[in-house]
Amino acid sequence: MEALFPDRSATNFYPHTMYSFEKFSEVIVRHKSNNNILTEKSLLQIEDFYKYILEKDMNYENGTTFRFKDICAKRDGECFTTGDAIFQTRIKAGLLEGEATYPLYSTVYLGGLLGSPTVVDNRVKEAKSTKFRFHARNDEGGDQWEQEFRKTMESYQSDEFDFAYAYSKALDDEVNATISGDTILLVFTILLMVSFASSVTMGGNCLSDRSHLGRLGVCTAAIGILGAFGLVCGAGMFFGSISSVAPFLVLGVGLDDMFILLSGLSDTYGHIRTVEDRIGETMRTSGMAITITSLTDLLAFSAGALSSFPAIQSFCTFAAVAIFLTYLMFVTFFLGCMTLYEQRVKSERHCCTCRKIKTKEEMKDNGISGFRLLCCSGSKPNSKDDVQNPIEKVVSNFFSRIVLYEPARFIVLLIFATYLGIGVWGSMYFDEGILLEQLTSVESPFYKHAVWNSELYANSDMTMNFVITKPVPYVNSSTMTEIDRLLEEAVKDDAIPDDFILSWYEAYKGSSYFDDSSEAAFAQNLKLFVEAHPLFLNDVGFSIDGKTVMGSRVYYRTHGVNDIMDFREVMNAISSSTGTVLSFTSPVALTKPVPFSTGNMGRSLGVGAPQNLLCVSTHAFASSQFLPLHSSHRWGLMLYECYSSVDGFIGIYFAKYGRFVARHPWKVIITSILVNLLLGFGLLRIDINTDALYIFSPLNSRASQETEVMESLFPDRSAYNFYIHTMFRFERFSEAVVRYRSDENILTDEGLTLLEEFYDYIIHKNMTFENGTTFSFEDVCAKRNGDCVTTGAALFRRGIRSIVITGRATYPIFITIYMRALLGSPTVVNNRIKGAKAVKFRFHARNDDGGRQWEQEFLKTMESYHSDKLDISYAHSKSLDEEVNATIRGDTTLLVITVLLMISFASSVTAGGNVLSDRSHLGRLGVFTASLGILGGFGLVCGAGMLFVTIDGVAPFLVLGVGLDDMFILLSGLADTYGHITSIEDRIGETMRTSGMAITITSLTDLLAFSVGALSTFPAIRSFCTYTAVAIFATFIMFITFFLACMTLHEQRVKSDRHSLTCKKVETKEEMEAKGMSKLRILLCAGSKPTTRADVQNPIEKYVSDFFVRVVLWEPARFMILLLFTTYIGIGVWGSLYFQEGLLLEQLTSEDSHFYKHAVWNFELYKPEMTMNFVITKPVSYVDPSTMKEMNRLMQEATSGEFIPDDLILSWYQAYRLSSQFDNSSDAAFARNLKRFVEANPLFLNDVSFSEDGNSVVGSRVYYRTSGADTIIDFREVMITLRKLADESPLPVIAFSPIFIYIEQIVAIVPQTVQNLSIALGSIMLVTIFMIPHPVMVLLITMSVASILVGLVGFMHLWGLMLSSITMIEIIMCIGFSVDYSSHIVHAYMQAEGDSRNQKVKLAIQRVGGPVFSGVFSTFVGVLMLLFANSFIYLSFFKVISIVLALGLTHALIIIPVVLTFIGPVQARTSPLTGLGITRSTLVMKTSTSSSELSKSSSELNTDSVVAPYIIPRPKFELQNGLEDKSLSDKETPDRPEEFLYMYY
Repeated sequence: MEALFPDRSATNFYPHTMYSFEKFSEVIVRHKSNNNILTEKSLLQIEDFYKYILEKDMNYENGTTFRFKDICAKRDGECFTTGDAIFQTRIKAGLLEGEATYPLYSTVYLGGLLGSPTVVDNRVKEAKSTKFRFHARNDEGGDQWEQEFRKTMESYQSDEFDFAYAYSKALDDEVNATISGDTILLVFTILLMVSFASSVTMGGNCLSDRSHLGRLGVCTAAIGILGAFGLVCGAGMFFGSISSVAPFLVLGVGLDDMFILLSGLSDTYGHIRTVEDRIGETMRTSGMAITITSLTDLLAFSAGALSSFPAIQSFCTFAAVAIFLTYLMFVTFFLGCMTLYEQRVKSERHCCTCRKIKTKEEMKDNGISGFRLLCCSGSKPNSKDDVQNPIEKVVSNFFSRIVLYEPARFIVLLIFATYLGIGVWGSMYFDEGILLEQLTSVESPFYKHAVWNSELYANSDMTMNFVITKPVPYVNSSTMTEIDRLLEEAVKDDAIPDDFILSWYEAYKGSSYFDDSSEAAFAQNLKLFVEAHPLFLNDVGFSIDGKTVMGSRVYYRTHGVNDIMDFREVMNAISSSTGTVLSFTSPVALTKPVPFSTGNMGRSLGVGAPQNLLCVSTHAFASSQFLPLHSSHRWGLMLYECYSSVDGFIGIYFAKYGRFVARHPWKVIITSILVNLLLGFGLLRIDINTDALYIFSPLNSRASQETEVMESLFPDRSAYNFYIHTMFRFERFSEAVVRYRSDENILTDEGLTLLEEFYDYIIHKNMTFENGTTFSFEDVCAKRNGDCVTTGAALFRRGIRSIVITGRATYPIFITIYMRALLGSPTVVNNRIKGAKAVKFRFHARNDDGGRQWEQEFLKTMESYHSDKLDISYAHSKSLDEEVNATIRGDTTLLVITVLLMISFASSVTAGGNVLSDRSHLGRLGVFTASLGILGGFGLVCGAGMLFVTIDGVAPFLVLGVGLDDMFILLSGLADTYGHITSIEDRIGETMRTSGMAITITSLTDLLAFSVGALSTFPAIRSFCTYTAVAIFATFIMFITFFLACMTLHEQRVKSDRHSLTCKKVETKEEMEAKGMSKLRILLCAGSKPTTRADVQNPIEKYVSDFFVRVVLWEPARFMILLLFTTYIGIGVWGSLYFQEGLLLEQLTSEDSHFYKHAVWNFELYKPEMTMNFVITKPVSYVDPSTMKEMNRLMQEATSGEFIPDDLILSWYQAYRLSSQFDNSSDAAFARNLKRFVEANPLFLNDVSFSEDGNSVVGSRVYYRTSGADTIIDFREVMITLRKLADESPLPVIAFSPIFIYIEQIVAIVPQTVQNLSIALGSIMLVTIFMIPHPVMVLLITMSVASILVGLVGFMHLWGLMLSSITMIEIIMCIGFSVDYSSHIVHAYMQAEGDSRNQKVKLAIQRVGGPVFSGVFSTFVGVLMLLFANSFIYLSFFKVISIVLALGLTHALIIIPVVLTFIGPVQARTSPLTGLGITRSTLVMKTSTSSSELSKSSSELNTDSVVAPYIIPRPKFELQNGLEDKSLSDKETPDRPEEFLYMYY
């Protein structure tokens, strides 16, 4: 509307033509007695009031006086007011005589003037009020008139009449005044909250009283609110009036956290002694509760902050940040106060005086009583009751009684149903809308005016427009038909009478001016008509040459509409009837010539102005035609502007922050170092966990839960009745595999003799306890029938030895010996053992400290044992944990080497320029910055109590590389400032503006990826991701604080011309040559300030960028790249299809460890097996045939599979049923006889659990052993099959094996990986959408990440890696890396100002190609030393990171740029005039150029040759005036604008 219809309110004002609320002051006049005002006397008195307002002298701020006529909106040279028509003689006579028609009398609309009229036969007989509206100009004079008008009305007195008044800004002023007046309520609220919190927390005695904590809780919430409001205000969010409600709300929410924490603290009394443990337990039990409540509140308000309503957006933003900071204050400040409170209680000091106090009994013994005894005695609380306030106690008891009282429960449910009914009924009648008077106080003038309006003018009216927004053929009959249809459709609504239409077309058509012979004639004569009839002058917009109607409008007025809902229905009905050409108050959809006048240049072309301006000269394009804006261009521009807005908005704050750091570099440096060093002290609390079973298995898994069930059912009898198959946890054991060095058959007489000698040596070897006493294996062994239990000793029994040597022993079971587990690589013929390569011995120890020391001594014994003929591998139950830990510790030296390599690399890459501009110091400081961040991050996490697992040792290598990536981006941004920014402060600010977003995106995506991993159920993944996420965040903070400050100092050194090493003043090369200095001295001592990027750029970065630019922009290479990319995707998909789960335990240790050798021999010589149980976990009737039938079915189903033969089942039931003691006459008899049976047969003693009286079987189990299951995948299938059978059985049965806890890792790893990848990808994409809000770019980044993941998984398979908890970490980690490099190039592309895709790609690669390459290479250097590590964990990280770095670099600098050359968005940054055949030289004309010449130049524009419309998204203009050439700012305008030409550049 603004673009089509200029504002003529100063000369031709009509209220119905206004498209925004004009400046006005309004008065409603009525009798104080509420009598009829349509009397001669009343109208005369009202006219006197009206004249008083018009003639009242008022004062400008500068002291000069003015009257309404000086600032009024005018028509025909006269001030325009609404309401004065009732004083016209004819109108006044009609009103007094009761003959005036309603609502329209002559040309006066009485419907808007008279309040509560009495209408009879369409004639006005009486009225309670009349309304005056004084229309002022939209300028500063109008503003001052409104304020003076208010003062006038406040001072005006009348004995007979009452007045209600308002003005255009009255609502704003009154709302602000109301809110300001209510701020005192916040003070009262805080005092009330302090009183309430004190009273509720008061309790106990003078020692345990917690009322101070109650008051501190209010203080905590108040500080949180203060910080939050300061933060949001500082960030530039406007403070809406409704936002002042937030403190009241947050105060209450905050105290909720306080009460929960104090309740959790109360629960610790009596069983937790230390203050530290008590506070820790409080957070453990209450931390989740307050986090959930705060998080839900935060999410709710965060959602509201996305509202399109500024009031809601402001309120929700303030409230959300306040709730978050209040929550942080309660888990920091208030928790610290709770600690001090506990320390005071522990030291027995009075709650008020802090003096030592005595207990009540002690004071009584000292003869103290009465008031002093009450006020000065106290004791430490031992239970919750000792500190609980009576109010809390009474309330809790009241509600518990109600809830647990049976009749009350039904009454509560009945009341709840009634409540729901009332709620649903109320919801059905819940309306939208707000009464404006509700926003102000009842004493305000606006409130009175709004109420009177509502009472006296119940039938409100609304003026609406049908607006034609584009040129249409008005002489075409179809256009007129459509206009007539719209008019007919509109008046069909009851709210719009057909006599309430004002149409210029109807008036023009009935005039003598009308000419529809052609469009030009129609427009030219219409222009003459509206100039002669000012009523319609504001309703038609013409082209500059007057030959085209650019837009027009027709007016409607509603009647009988009572509320906002009716208005909404009218609006929806009318807007839905419009066609494609006409629109209902639609936005401008075409370009518009703008003749510049004084003061409107900045407003028209500034931020937020319409971006589709084309012709901008007063004369040069006077006859140019309008170019419609094509939809694809409009969308492209809108998307680009969306990105620019977000990038610009965030960039402003980055720039401000950069300038702040530049102003205070030393403060920032010292603070950063101190904070990180303090955080580093947290490493003193490092808690290292080396338990591989715990680390690499999921938490709270089904196997771990079932292990607890097994422990509750079957007691540990390993000390006297040990059977290995009955163990439900991995027992303590030491194991040795013995074979000939020549790899011959060991089942010979000589071989068995050597084996027996080895066995006897181990059994009888005297070992030493830590306390110095000696012991042998017999003292610590697990026993059965009084003898130590070992595996392998059976071969030496009399009779068995000869059978084995002669090859007559059966396989796999010989008598009761399970030969499959004993013999390695046996030679079996006709089920007879003819030979074997190895024999395995297992020495079972007790699960106590003696067993632990035996294992350590066993290792020492095996290390010292030597045999010329035998080769031995060995391990014990904790060998894996110890070897993994030893391997990791042995590789820590690699970190030192890595830091040195990073320093060398960073120094070499940043070296360049001369001795003045050299930046190698910054390179070394970059490594130091990352190291400080790692120290602080690790210290913080260790101090918080997170376990440190072996895999966490990889994180520093990783973060070092990632950190240097930020450094290279920052240095690249700094290099771009040389030559056009001189101030150091502005240079650092510009660096952060351009590079801050890039490093924030990469750090945030990495942080999100690792944060998602930190939610994993695998402790190893959780720990690693937590340490890495915090370290990355701390490193990011260090780079935007410490390193940015170091960059500032570097720039200060350069500015002061000081040498990069000696800091002495240096001279330029030319100055030293003039002094005759030697070439060597000139080389080492001469330097100059950098003026371009090239002056500091390292040759590596420069050549890398040039190389990739040439590759990407060479046409044949692009198609070759796309072909290779397709091949790569095919290989990745193929490899992904064969990617398997699993983890070989020996891979976790070094190849020279004893465990590695033993694990390899086990894999080569022995087929893996697994013993499993079907466990009945609850009492069942074993004499019930259905129970036995189900047990038999389970056995049959289990052995029907591929891997469980039916001859490898051990069942107590089958043995008991075949014995003479079997009795199934009753459950009690069955149990009593079974108990006797198992006591007589110890083989089954561990398999049945009885009740205390022995009359029932509480639990039992049956064993199965696998055969032929060779891989972990086979074991997984067995576990899933057995668990499925157990779950489907009607019996309370579970399938169990100790090894299931390992297998569950394989089961859980795929869904865990998919879940974590999905969450991480989703989170990162959300961040990307927010940071780079352009769909093409978001799609490119998404596809790039997906492509890298496919390639990663495929190449992991080709490199011999499998999916495990270790590689899952690496895959999650790589999501962040994948986004890092892709986002750099995409962000650079969007910021590049090029005329074509190729140019933008070139500029993007030149800007970030070098830093990306350096970042990739620095990360590679960071992990390079992992290649030489002994640990598989380190080596797998090197492999995966190397793959990702290669793929990330390829995608960032080759694939994505190639794709961008085809589909990259291009902002129209070139002049549209070029497409019309006009060059810069054509436009630069001197002011002497005549109007005719300009018109000729304009008329020669070949508009027909334009293939597509053009736009100038962000025009800039230059003022050409003769030989003068200067830039024209937004606030400047020429004295004679018609003499100047504004040229786009």
